[in-house]
Amino acid sequence: MFLPVARYSTADLLVSPSAIINIVSKEGGAVKLWDQELRRCRAFRLETGQTIDCVRSVCRGKVNVSTGSYKRQVYEVPSGKQLLDQTVIDRITWATWTSVLGDEVIGIWSRHAEKADVNCACVSHSGISLVTGDDFGMVKLFDFPCPEKFAKHKRFFGHSAHVTNIRFTSGDRYVVSAGGDDSR
Repeated sequence: MFLPVARYSTADLLVSPSAIINIVSKEGGAVKLWDQELRRCRAFRLETGQTIDCVRSVCRGKVNVSTGSYKRQVYEVPSGKQLLDQTVIDRITWATWTSVLGDEVIGIWSRHAEKADVNCACVSHSGISLVTGDDFGMVKLFDFPCPEKFAKHKRFFGHSAHVTNIRFTSGDRYVVSAGGDDSR
């Protein structure tokens, strides 16, 4: 896959069944939306101008982003207008989910966890499992959604430091994780 070069660094990239979302700059909320054929569809700026950590999920006409201040926000595409009506947000069925924020994933947080302790999450393509990676080198497997605090999970060790990213393979048979200081 090749995306034309932007003037700013790419902060995140998300592929969904209907589009490719490319965050071209963390500063100011600049977003480019590409169709699956990689023709530039639309570019827009999120109306709040928030610093974007990453696009966490997408469905037709909506993006779910996590900001640098640990806030989950939903925007309309391509207008960039923020959705504030929680009943509308609650009815969205997301095509993908990689957010550590939201009512659907409250259970991933342990009793003594701080906001920065859980680094990454991914819901399986089947939508029934959620896997997370944290600062302690652990990969955890949950049922999805997990809206109750301190949800039951399975823990897996193998990273020497924090887990920086995690994904299910296309058939949900395997989980691939990347860690911070795994070279030692």
